[in-house]
Amino acid sequence: LSMLKETDELEVIVPDLLNSMNIDVVAGAQSGVRQEGVDIHGIGIDPETGLKTNFLITVKRGNITRNIWSSDKQSVRQSLEDIIDVYITQKMTEEQLKHPCKIILCYGGEMKQEVQSNWVGFIKKYKDYSFDDWSGNKLSGLIESNLTDENLFFEDIKKDMRRTIVFLSD
Repeated sequence: LSMLKETDELEVIVPDLLNSMNIDVVAGAQSGVRQEGVDIHGIGIDPETGLKTNFLITVKRGNITRNIWSSDKQSVRQSLEDIIDVYITQKMTEEQLKHPCKIILCYGGEMKQEVQSNWVGFIKKYKDYSFDDWSGNKLSGLIESNLTDENLFFEDIKKDMRRTIVFLSD
């Protein structure tokens, strides 16, 4: 997952994952259009709260490092602030705003230790919102439990898939 590019790869898997989780995708990633931080917007039941929720997902490639956290207009911090400052206040309908928002940072790699305190501080600063961190490890678990059914494959392929899933984190 960490090797997947953001555009045309990771942004393609996540909507399929959401659909398999019974979350309807209402806006997907688009090239060349300012998206105010939200690459994918889905609405469905949050398994953690049981409430109908807006899932506002910003997708980033690879690992989250200090440079990726806060370096330019494509940085993680800028995307998260755009979601709060612009997308929620200007792009969402009154009907959508009736439901809570969960802002998800989705990426194929891992969040480096040098950035974890920035992430925690950001969440504390914007405590009126719910946040989630979909790292490569969490994504692989969600994909395994929601998208893959090994009974679709022959026995020799099942063994290879199990072995691959075991070594994904390595």
